[in-house]
Amino acid sequence: MRIEVLCTGNELLDGSVLDTNAAYLADKTFALGVPVTRKETLPDELPALVGALRTMCERADFVVVSGGLGPTTDDLTLEAAALAAGVELETDPSIVEHLKALFARRGFTYTPNNERQARVPRGGQAILNPFGTAPMVALRIGRADCFLLPGVPREFRGLFDQEVLPRLEAKLAAEPRRVHRAARTLKVFGIGESLLGSAVAELPAKHPHVYFGYRAHAPETHLKLLAEGSIAEEASARLAAAEVDVRPILGDRLFGFDKEELPAIAVAALKATGGTVAMAESCTGGLCASLITSVPGASEVFVSSAVVYQEKAKTQLLGVPTELVAREGAVSAPVTRALAEAARERAGSTFGVAITGWAGPTGGTEADPVGTIYVCLTDGRTAVERRRVYRFDRERVRLFAAYLALDLLRLNARGIQK
Repeated sequence: MRIEVLCTGNELLDGSVLDTNAAYLADKTFALGVPVTRKETLPDELPALVGALRTMCERADFVVVSGGLGPTTDDLTLEAAALAAGVELETDPSIVEHLKALFARRGFTYTPNNERQARVPRGGQAILNPFGTAPMVALRIGRADCFLLPGVPREFRGLFDQEVLPRLEAKLAAEPRRVHRAARTLKVFGIGESLLGSAVAELPAKHPHVYFGYRAHAPETHLKLLAEGSIAEEASARLAAAEVDVRPILGDRLFGFDKEELPAIAVAALKATGGTVAMAESCTGGLCASLITSVPGASEVFVSSAVVYQEKAKTQLLGVPTELVAREGAVSAPVTRALAEAARERAGSTFGVAITGWAGPTGGTEADPVGTIYVCLTDGRTAVERRRVYRFDRERVRLFAAYLALDLLRLNARGIQK
């Protein structure tokens, strides 16, 4: 099975819009054991789009196009698909009526150019879009099943999951002499891509039917395992054997799998033990609390957060002694510990977590240069502390600091471990 993706739009090439649709699709198909073979991004130019579609649809079994289905003259995907297939574009009256009714319900003005979205290449199937206006179109071009989807991420993802993915699964199930695949993504924090590759370097030779892939997804690093077999059970068994060998190497740095996210894992770890947490954040400015509270049900375990950015906030809001800050410095292990203890005591929570640091680009000292982060977690009896120096830009320093705190919480939610 060969899958190719075509993303259209000048905005994807001039840097004003980040393409997330292709990554979303690739992640979904990889989970099915079918990696994307090729991806192209092209401007809103009809000859280029027609040429790319013709080539892709002679080479691939499954082609997905993202974007270019809007009502304006620079939305050219339908024209390109019709020309590539050698058919005419036809206006579907039922789609026109659907669009008019949709606009009326939403209180929007329907203009004639919206009928561009009601055109369908002859022989194609228009599928109404419950997430927006532009219908999805499915048609056969060359040897490929081709699917034209809106580029708006919410619409693309909804239609891909609801309409395209089931068709791909059915096509895979019917494929003769199919190579069965099983995939797994292992997520780690605190180890870079090169170190991860070095750590498991001997395993690919031991597992010749398993592909080992590496991805830096800061602040996480991912190890993707893709196993092949003549039957599904064989692929799954090979994947499981490789994972058994990988896990001891990754140790505590392994925090999750596939779609699992660190904030949700930290929340789940607290829920499992009935624990709660309160935070005091300086350089992260509430980022860690924001990540936790983005998890549904976080209110069961998250009590409060104090953003104590300036030194006077640390002393006035949380009662950290002024002389301690003056003696040790606002970015220091003793002050971070005092903040964590104060956050826990005032909230009455199981744990207190505090983060201080120099996010940059200015600040820092000779002993603690820009990028230095202190994190402390305490349960009132014992404190676990971490110091790291992240030589990144300001945004990534803050993100790594928040993840360091979440990872410390994940590891210690069942009890403080030194």
